[in-house]
Amino acid sequence: MGPELEPVCKAGPGAESGYHTAGFTLIELLISVAVLAVLAVGAVLALPGGAPRTGNDLALFRSQFTAARQLAITGQQARGLKITPQGIQLALNSDSGWQISERVLPWRGRVAFVARGTSQNTGQNTRTQAGAPDILLLADGQSTPFDITFTPAFAQRSPTRRCQSDGWTGLQCDEG
Repeated sequence: MGPELEPVCKAGPGAESGYHTAGFTLIELLISVAVLAVLAVGAVLALPGGAPRTGNDLALFRSQFTAARQLAITGQQARGLKITPQGIQLALNSDSGWQISERVLPWRGRVAFVARGTSQNTGQNTRTQAGAPDILLLADGQSTPFDITFTPAFAQRSPTRRCQSDGWTGLQCDEG
C-alpha cells in the first residue's frame, strides 16, 4: 500500500477499534432536547397568567350576566346568578322552584357582592322562594339592583373594578 491509502488513525496495542467513542449520538441529543422541552412547557404553565386577574373575573361576570339576561328575555323564563366568594353559579326558575347549577365558575381574586333594595316587581314570587339566587333576571329585562366589586388577589397587579345595575339599564362596569 502506498502512503495515500493508509488509514489516518491506527489502532494501538490493546485498542478494540480505530474509532474514538467520545461524544453524544444523535439519538441521545434528541432525547435530551425533548426532555428539556417538556420541562420548559411545565414551567411556563405553572407561571401565573400575565393578564390582570380582576379583568378575568370582570369578564367572566359580564359574560355570564349578559348571557343569562338574554336567555331570560328570549326564553320568557326567569333566570338567576348565585354569587359566592368562591365563584358564580347559574340558576333557572322552574315550576318546582329555583334550580341552581352544581358547577361553580371560580373567581381568581376576591369578589364582594351587595344587593340593593329590590323593587316590587322583582320581589314578587321569585325572591321570596327558598334558594333564590342573588341576582334575578326576569323575562321583561329587569334584574335585581346590585353592586359587585372585583379585587385582585395581589393588589399591586391591577386596580379594583366595580360593576352595578339599577335593575333596568343593564350592567354598567368601570373600565379601569
